[in-house]
Amino acid sequence: MAHTDEALPIRYYGTVVCLGMGKGIWAIARLDKDLRDAGNQIVSILYANTESDLLWEEAIRLVSDEVIVSAPDSLPGDLVHVGHLFSERLSQGDVNLVVAIGPLEEVERLGHIAKGQGCAFVALPAGH
Repeated sequence: MAHTDEALPIRYYGTVVCLGMGKGIWAIARLDKDLRDAGNQIVSILYANTESDLLWEEAIRLVSDEVIVSAPDSLPGDLVHVGHLFSERLSQGDVNLVVAIGPLEEVERLGHIAKGQGCAFVALPAGH
């Protein structure tokens, strides 16, 4: 049975972007799986600060329809800041919900971008 969170009931939403930033990356692995099991299309955007942040990347790839990775120069992945990648993906117009887990300041900034594009946005605590 899919796990349900008070902040985000696990159900069908359509296309869901799950943003994991830093230590928040590990938290979206289970969330991605549960949302996919509910019939959603999952787009995972990962922003890694360190090599250890990417330990969950392969597990996330297994339960995502699309994965976008942004990382500093010393790590594999796109060198473009996560906000630009996020805006670019939202501009495709097919996203129904955005869920972000990561540092509060970054999550708030991305929430403004999502709401500006007319997407529902849920911020979950990084320790979720």
